[in-house]
Amino acid sequence: MNAEECSPDETRRADIREGTFPRMPLRSSGLIIRPPLAAPFIVFTCKVVVYDKVLGLGTTDALDPNMWGVFQAMTYAYFGDRTIEKVARIFKR
Repeated sequence: MNAEECSPDETRRADIREGTFPRMPLRSSGLIIRPPLAAPFIVFTCKVVVYDKVLGLGTTDALDPNMWGVFQAMTYAYFGDRTIEKVARIFKR
């Protein structure tokens, strides 16, 4: 059976057996880079929501307009990235 007659799964299995499968795509590098970049914003959000609002134990100064813009951009990038990819995949069909 030549390459044109193989199913994608059979081709992938053969590539893995032979050690010729492609390396990790660049998209996966986001798994290493994104969490450390988002960590300060996650900590800030948890502090404001849990400590200040839910428990009522503190107050947090408002973010200045520039930092608020960065916070929004990080939130949109973190949650909107996958959504945009899924919508693009739907239109690609």
